Amino acid sequence: ISKSPELRSHSNYKFWWNEKLIEYIDKFYPDFWLPGDFLSKQYKKAVVNSIRTEFEIKELSVTKLSDTRVQKLMDLFITPRLMEISPVKDPRLKKKLKRTRVTIEDIIESKDHFVIEGDPGSGKSRLVNKLICDLLESSRMTKQKLFPVKVKLPNLRKNNFDIEKTVRDELSHLIPDEVGLVDFEEFSFVVFLDSIDDLYKEELEILSKQINSLMKNTKYRFVVTVRSLENINFEKSPRKIRELYLQNFNAREIERFVLKYFEDLNRGQRLINVLKESNILEKLPTTPLTITLISLLYEDTDYEIPATLTDIYDDFVSILLGKLEVRTKTQLIDLELKKRVFACIAYQMLEKKEFEIKKGEFAIRIRSYLSPKGITLAEEEDILRFIGNSGILYIDHNEMVGFKHLSFLEYFASFELFYVNPNYEQLIKNFNDVNWQNAAIFYAGISKDMPWFVEELINGMPNENLRDWLINVGGMGYLSQALYMTDVEDRIKLISKSLENTVVAFRRLKDLTGELGPYYKMPLHIIGAILVFWFNMNFRSVTLAHCLERLYEDHLRANANSLGAGNFEIAFKLFLIATTLASEYLNRYEKLNDLIERDCFLKDPLLIVLGDMFLDIQEIDKEYVSDEKRKKIKNEIKRFKKL
Repeated sequence: ISKSPELRSHSNYKFWWNEKLIEYIDKFYPDFWLPGDFLSKQYKKAVVNSIRTEFEIKELSVTKLSDTRVQKLMDLFITPRLMEISPVKDPRLKKKLKRTRVTIEDIIESKDHFVIEGDPGSGKSRLVNKLICDLLESSRMTKQKLFPVKVKLPNLRKNNFDIEKTVRDELSHLIPDEVGLVDFEEFSFVVFLDSIDDLYKEELEILSKQINSLMKNTKYRFVVTVRSLENINFEKSPRKIRELYLQNFNAREIERFVLKYFEDLNRGQRLINVLKESNILEKLPTTPLTITLISLLYEDTDYEIPATLTDIYDDFVSILLGKLEVRTKTQLIDLELKKRVFACIAYQMLEKKEFEIKKGEFAIRIRSYLSPKGITLAEEEDILRFIGNSGILYIDHNEMVGFKHLSFLEYFASFELFYVNPNYEQLIKNFNDVNWQNAAIFYAGISKDMPWFVEELINGMPNENLRDWLINVGGMGYLSQALYMTDVEDRIKLISKSLENTVVAFRRLKDLTGELGPYYKMPLHIIGAILVFWFNMNFRSVTLAHCLERLYEDHLRANANSLGAGNFEIAFKLFLIATTLASEYLNRYEKLNDLIERDCFLKDPLLIVLGDMFLDIQEIDKEYVSDEKRKKIKNEIKRFKKL
């Protein structure tokens, strides 16, 4: 080449050898080394970027996610459980249902159409994105001439639900410079339609006809996701239409998600323990969305779940209602107004202790709320969309409407009481009703700083009998966590009242051991252990650690002259505080070690038995409570046995 007459006539040239050329390829065209042709590589890059920008929880009200965390969450994919339920016949000619596990690879390799049902937040969109990314594997696209295309509902509307035109538009948008290379007669398409039950009834009918028409064309295969299979109706097709059910997370999948999310495995395991003990997962659907929100808040605040419970519901509800489109004659109802509608109805239901109402009554209440605001829901369908598409309400076969979880009702009622109908006295008066108490905890979590509420609650809540004392302890524990921005002095008042109630409850239970009934002749150490467990469970939170330590020292100072043997009530309060701090959630053993050295503990036969039980049950390491201290407890137990 260098001897070429044409080249020798020039002097301003030089040769690039492999090292130099590779350097420039790496810098300016890194996709060059990937398998597949130019078109498939450009399309894959465009689709992946599009998926990243549509990540639905980027704009949360509580926490704004950095690009790094968005990428972290996108990469964190727990393989979902997909079940196919099909009828089979047994030898006795009776129909049975067969449950078959279906994998992501089954969907990719199959030639069938799929309709996938899943709850709001169950990961339908993430599953669709995962399927698309797997189908984007370059050799598959190149060899099979296959394009996976996610069709967006607004674009379908704009094109009057012409799927073929919308597919072309999507490709033109993603790869405008390369779309001319796509031979639409030669290529085939896997069309993904996500959450199509967000459409209106007449729109669904038009779309269904389009899908039914294209299903006869082998160039098109469909993967459709819905919240309910009842919302769609596809005709029979030459290719099978398979119905799958996307399962919510089970305990094992929750654990895998949390441990993958937290690089600090100790922190991840701690959150898993909190989830198991706090019962939060009984109040929310165990979907990927729920666990994501909990993990994000826990990562940001390091607070226990009860402290951030309202924040979790705020984001969960905002994401669900943000997708709920409502058509009116004049305008679309914005997110806050949707929340107001739900809050108004939830408050009415809580007041009347209604947990279900007739669909007709539900429609009347919505209209009566919106009408004074100049908003008219003209069609019955809009009412049904409020119910079925919110992910918050249900309607059963008897046309009864209710909240899917009572905690939704309690959350929305608290929203109404805080922002719209300020009547917090109801929360105080009804504090010992579990639903009202939960509403009060949500209410506290909205503000997080309400010293006046603490005073009025302590003075005004029902506090007359054993049931009151025990229920109040649980409620004040969660309330004091939700109020984590309230001054320490005010939250200490809630803990002090709970200690008093626990002592009073012990006295009453002790009296009942002498009367015929469920507590007759019950050993006092069993009663004591139950009360210790109840107090520990409700106050073992990092948001309360400083309050508990302060209160312990306050009790020591206030009772400096009466801490000898025989003062059970003071010592029992100190024991409740010390054991709460020494729980596995807080791991603070200073107060427990201090108490073990004091006569008020060592000289009380009940407390040393409870202390011995606590050390064994909690499996507290000798590193934190020494053998010497344990020996003191054992010796005192032996001494009392001899008396």
